[in-house]
Amino acid sequence: MYQAVPQEPASKKGQAEKLEALAQMHQIQGNYTEALHYGLAALKNAQEIGDTAKLSRYFLQLGYLYHDLKQPDKALESCAESLRHVVEVNKDNDSFNILSLAVNVLLAQHRVKEALQYISKFVRATPPTSLKSIAMLTLFKAQCYAALQQYPLAKKHILLAEAYLREIDGAKDLIFHNDSYRMGVYQVAGELYMATKDYPKARSYFKKMVQVNQKVKYLSEEVLHEQLLSKLDSAQANFKGALVHHQRYSFLKDSIFNEARSRQITNFQIQYETQAKVQRIAMLTKKNEIQQALLAQNEFQQTVFIVGSILLSALLLLVYRGFKVKKKHNKILEGKQDEINRKNESLNQLLADKEILLSNKDELLEEKGWLLKEVHHRVKNNLQIVTSLLNSQAAYLNDIKALTAIEDTRHRVHAMSLIHQKLYQSDRIATIAIDDYLRELVEHLSDSYNSDGNISFQLEILPMEMNVAMAVPLGLLVNEAVTNSIKYAFPDGKAGIVSLSLREVLPCSYLLTIADTGIGIKNTSDFSSRRSLGMSLMKGLSKQLCGDLTLDNTNGLTINVLFTPSLINPTYGIEK
Repeated sequence: MYQAVPQEPASKKGQAEKLEALAQMHQIQGNYTEALHYGLAALKNAQEIGDTAKLSRYFLQLGYLYHDLKQPDKALESCAESLRHVVEVNKDNDSFNILSLAVNVLLAQHRVKEALQYISKFVRATPPTSLKSIAMLTLFKAQCYAALQQYPLAKKHILLAEAYLREIDGAKDLIFHNDSYRMGVYQVAGELYMATKDYPKARSYFKKMVQVNQKVKYLSEEVLHEQLLSKLDSAQANFKGALVHHQRYSFLKDSIFNEARSRQITNFQIQYETQAKVQRIAMLTKKNEIQQALLAQNEFQQTVFIVGSILLSALLLLVYRGFKVKKKHNKILEGKQDEINRKNESLNQLLADKEILLSNKDELLEEKGWLLKEVHHRVKNNLQIVTSLLNSQAAYLNDIKALTAIEDTRHRVHAMSLIHQKLYQSDRIATIAIDDYLRELVEHLSDSYNSDGNISFQLEILPMEMNVAMAVPLGLLVNEAVTNSIKYAFPDGKAGIVSLSLREVLPCSYLLTIADTGIGIKNTSDFSSRRSLGMSLMKGLSKQLCGDLTLDNTNGLTINVLFTPSLINPTYGIEK
């Protein structure tokens, strides 16, 4: 079955890496005795030198060996150890390689439901983020559903796995050893179509599977391939071909798992486990000796300290008595002199601090500006992470309403993210150019929803600088209104116009208008009373702006918001 190839990190080539490379080479060639010998030696070397960063990789390599040697318990133990030592920077890649091995071991034991539970628990703890991990997860699910004879669901996942394979092939800059993944896709697809008695398709996929292995030359995979081809020929009543493949399967299997090699492999395992126990005992003995030595040293130091303290106390008492009379006469003069010195030092310190503050005033102001820009940059990055999480969640949803809700939320997050992007890219740190912001926001919504280009936009926005606390609710309100017009005002691809204007109607009072030439609504009072999230947001955002929201259903729907920024904060500040 499909096995992900562990990635080689770019690090210094040490003894453990050389041993691991030899283990991989012998495993590919089917020399499992030598492979296990070198794999255990690599693990031992890494443990002796304290190279914990690579222990995950070495345990994973041993897990693959135990899986090939039909020792599932040891393979699962190696998976657990590998997962415990996964390095944080390679968590996604290494973790899903471990998941690959664990699923294959459980499926080989016909523990399909346990495999699905393992996958669900694993994904909750480590959500997939890369194309590689998403593709692997899809293939694992296809395997499990096929094993449970849920063939429609399995077929859906295997088709998706093939789509990911094409995407991987097209990504030239993607660092991903996809031969094993490709072989896994073809194998699962072939087994699925053989189970559903679509034998021509099954043979086509098995042929592709064999062609890939002719390039990578994995002997353990060749054994499995011969077994699958024998079953397929037998199902099609091609008993001669089935016999040829079965003989080839038996020959390869016997060449790998003969009795002499099994005994030698068992001896290697016993030697390694015995040596590991001896090393642990030696380490505990040495640790106990060190603790005893430290305890004796501490007791000696305590004795020396006590004796020294007694002698020092006696000496100090003699010195104190000798100077007691002299200190008594000088005490008053010294106290006054100390007070004068302290006052002089305090005054000098205040003068020095004043000079430093005056000289660093401009530097502190500039640093404050950069810090505010960094804050806005990080807020924008965090909002982009939220958008990415929403996109990842959408990939696992089939419900249209849920997908629509996630899409709307993503655009709301984008509206806020765009404000912080404008702030850290601008020379100003407290205000943004509202006209540029609203134009870019409308352009984003048009690109997202207006795929046919049947809707045109007319913008008339007063150039002004607006504070963040005002720009956020204003941007979210525009996002909701424009999104509503694009989605519902022009059904069946009908052409139309959405206009957006922001102008000053009275001193310090502004009117925001979003209008469309669409079909409108039957009754604006009904629309205003509806308990939809979009309408509730627009009402709430209008209150944040201290404005009044009104609807007009003449020649389409028009939304007007009249607001006065000075009611929010007398020092709000809008610069034209």
